[in-house]
Amino acid sequence: MSGRIFLHFNPPEQAVLPPSGFRGPPESEVTRRAEILKLIPKASIGAELGVFCGNLSAALIAQARPTRLHLIDPWWKANGDFYADWGTYTDFGRLGTAQAYALTIDNLVRGLGEGDVHIHNEFSTDWLNSIPDNYLDWAYIDSSHAFEQTLQELYLLERKVKKTGIVFGDDFYPNENHQHHGVYQAVQKFTREAAYDLVYADANMQWAIKPAPHNAPYGTSRLTTI
Repeated sequence: MSGRIFLHFNPPEQAVLPPSGFRGPPESEVTRRAEILKLIPKASIGAELGVFCGNLSAALIAQARPTRLHLIDPWWKANGDFYADWGTYTDFGRLGTAQAYALTIDNLVRGLGEGDVHIHNEFSTDWLNSIPDNYLDWAYIDSSHAFEQTLQELYLLERKVKKTGIVFGDDFYPNENHQHHGVYQAVQKFTREAAYDLVYADANMQWAIKPAPHNAPYGTSRLTTI
C-alpha cells in the first residue's frame, strides 16, 4: 500500500512550481547529510523541523521509510510572499514561499514510500506544543538556526521524543563568528543542562543527541568530531 500526503492547512493559490525551473538548494545540501541519515531508525515516526523545498524530506523517506513523517515549516507565515536573497538557496530572492511549498509536494510525490506524510504550515514550537509527549522516535532540526528558538525546540523535544529516540540537526558551527553559531550554542547548553549526550558531530556540520541513559548503540564510540 502506498503512502498518503495529508495537508493540515489550505495552501495558497500561488502554490505552483517556480517558472524558472528552480528546484531548491544544490544536491550537495542533501549528499553532505548522507552519513547522519543512516542513524534514523527504520519504520518510525519522525519530524523534520524546517522543510524549505522538501529536498531533504525526500531523502529522509528514501533512507528511513518512516511509517509516519511530519513536515513542519512556517513558509509564508514567517517569510511573507518571497524569501530574502540567500544567494542560490532562494534563487537570489526570486523564490516565493508558496513555490517552496509546491516544490516540497513535488519532491514528495516523486519519492513517496509506504508511510504517510503530514504537512503542517506552522512554527516548530507551536506544532511541538500540540503533539503528545513521547510521540516521536526522532526529529531533525533545520529551522531558524537562532539560539533561542533552537534551545526551545530542544527542551520541547525532550518531552516529545521517546526516551529511546534521537534528535538530529544541521549547522553545528563551533566558530562563534558564523551566522548559525546559535545552533552549536543551543546544543551545548542543552546537553549540559538536560540528560542528553552529544553522540555524533561531523565535518558536514551535522549533529545528533540522545537521552543519556539510552545512548547505545550510538554512544561515544560512534562520536565523530569536527
